[in-house]
Amino acid sequence: MADLFNEELGRLIRKARTGKMTQADLGERIGLSRTAITNIECGRQRLLVDQLADIAGALDVPLAELVPNARAGNARQSELQHPIRQMPTVERWLKTQKQTVA
Repeated sequence: MADLFNEELGRLIRKARTGKMTQADLGERIGLSRTAITNIECGRQRLLVDQLADIAGALDVPLAELVPNARAGNARQSELQHPIRQMPTVERWLKTQKQTVA
């Protein structure tokens, strides 16, 4: 079952991809199948951080733009609280991403 964080992550990836390339094209660029991209965009498949970075690079968008909790002004941010945010290394990484975007 997908969680809100992964659903929002998938929605943001789909939004960034739409009009630029197909799911198959994105998958080919980053070494994943079209089915994997579909599952990611639906929130059914979790990503490794390096895979997310590869997706951002392939779509030519800042990485922080694809991370739901790192986006400024995200209306659903309070709904997306996730246990991973409580991990010190993840929180520190998100802060560095916010600084590079600003």
